[in-house]
Amino acid sequence: MKKKVMDLNSIKKVNRSVLLNILRDHGAMSRKDIAAISGLSPGAITIIATEMLNEGILKEAGLEERNGKAGRKKILLKIEKTHKFILGINIEKDTTTIAISDLNLTILSSKELATNANVMPENFLNEIIDNIKDLLWKLDISKGNILGIGVGIVGKVDPNTGKSMEAYGIWNKEVDLGGFLSKSLKLPVVVDNNVRSLAMAEINCSKRKNIDDFVFIKHGPGIGAAIVINKKLIYGSENQAGEIGHIIVNSDGPQCSCGQKGCLEAVISTRRMKKTVQMAFDKSTTPILHRLCNGDKGKINTSLIFSAYENGDPYIKKIIDDNIKYMATGIINLMKTLDPQRIIFFGELFKYESLMKELINQIEQMLCKESIKNKIVTSCLEYKCKAIGPLALALERLFYETGAIYK
Repeated sequence: MKKKVMDLNSIKKVNRSVLLNILRDHGAMSRKDIAAISGLSPGAITIIATEMLNEGILKEAGLEERNGKAGRKKILLKIEKTHKFILGINIEKDTTTIAISDLNLTILSSKELATNANVMPENFLNEIIDNIKDLLWKLDISKGNILGIGVGIVGKVDPNTGKSMEAYGIWNKEVDLGGFLSKSLKLPVVVDNNVRSLAMAEINCSKRKNIDDFVFIKHGPGIGAAIVINKKLIYGSENQAGEIGHIIVNSDGPQCSCGQKGCLEAVISTRRMKKTVQMAFDKSTTPILHRLCNGDKGKINTSLIFSAYENGDPYIKKIIDDNIKYMATGIINLMKTLDPQRIIFFGELFKYESLMKELINQIEQMLCKESIKNKIVTSCLEYKCKAIGPLALALERLFYETGAIYK
């Protein structure tokens, strides 16, 4: 008897999840149209929808436009975006971003603070918790109205336990992020690698249709990738699938924060690029960058480095072109191994047309002139909050996958 009840509860969860995913993918729809897409009977959809309307998860969104057709207009349903709110925490080497959003991933408030790797992890997490409480207080949102917390962090993560196994450049030990935050805030917490979290946001926010398989590549202070097949993240046996940043591209290269030598991240990250340029910064060696910085080495940042590249600074051009060759090599290896529908790029480097053109050119040269332009796109997330990934992670794991059934 108990098994039967569990089976019925599982079916209910799946059916509610199907309904929610249809409304996410298609927008406001009538019960009849939802039934047609889902394969469930109109009667079953009516029962599920009524239950979720009563719970405040769904709301009626007016009548369907009929374009002059006769007959009764259908009542549309949509997800009530303020039914719950979400907390997102994105922890990277230099900065940590905290944000609160609604169920449409619209940011209501956010705050950025320096990632403090010089204190015990628990002390820094308590600082994050204090900032979360402050944001909730300012928005007048109670914890009872919070769906849960999504956490994205660099390095190795076990999403099943919520533990950061090794956050390169931040902590050199295992940290139970999920357990600590859940116990302190009395909220459900989901944790994943920051790049996989961003890939989840790409799935939620992208308007591209029929793109179910892709590799998401992030370039910044670190380099990372996430593999998505059939709109699902691929993890691998050790939760390291897609770790493009730690493939070795130059065995004689600089040591990486992971301990290896010559990792792609150690060779071409913006952190490495900035360090290399600062060492060579001179009016004669980097004339255009020198002018853009008004001769002040302290003003060097990635935006000015990329601008100097576009304006033809010879030294900067050599450094970045060399980096692009390494990047192209890593991308080709992923393409040949996985054959994805798309490669989606995220990061400041990919905003510059000349840089993208050179990257595509390098890839095509290595592929013997095979055209890959239809496979390369930039992310839809570039101008969104840094915590958009963790927010999307929590939304997926705690709302869409559960059918909005809260324990």
